[in-house]
Amino acid sequence: MPVVTGLRELRGGKVAVELDGARWRRIPIDVVARVRLVVGEELERPRLRELARELRRARAVDTALRAVSRREQSCAELDRRLRRRGVSPVIREETLDRLEQVGLVDDERYAARRAESLADRGHGDEAIRWRLGRDGVADDVTTRAIAALAP
Repeated sequence: MPVVTGLRELRGGKVAVELDGARWRRIPIDVVARVRLVVGEELERPRLRELARELRRARAVDTALRAVSRREQSCAELDRRLRRRGVSPVIREETLDRLEQVGLVDDERYAARRAESLADRGHGDEAIRWRLGRDGVADDVTTRAIAALAP
């Protein structure tokens, strides 16, 4: 079994991992902390699977964070983006739940802002309803967003 012989912190929140004295890979520092990777540890198959699972989770969160940093998105839009990137359904759900919990994804807020933006550009209620539906916003959320618009 390979043994972790070195962990060296790098810039950009990464850690260089050495196995048996040779460079292996660069891993996000939060993944190293979550799996409690330490020097001297043998990396057996179950441990490698745990590490791979955490790396997939970290990539999914990173993809979603990059998307919402550019513009606000609905939960369904982010789900489609993660699906296109090959993220498993379980990890997609975990990622979206986490982003909703911290307030980075909120379909109510998204619908209200998008409806207001579309209305300012002259779109009518049905056009707004269609656009929000296309973005994956639920009908009841869309209805509330449209009802909140100034006449």
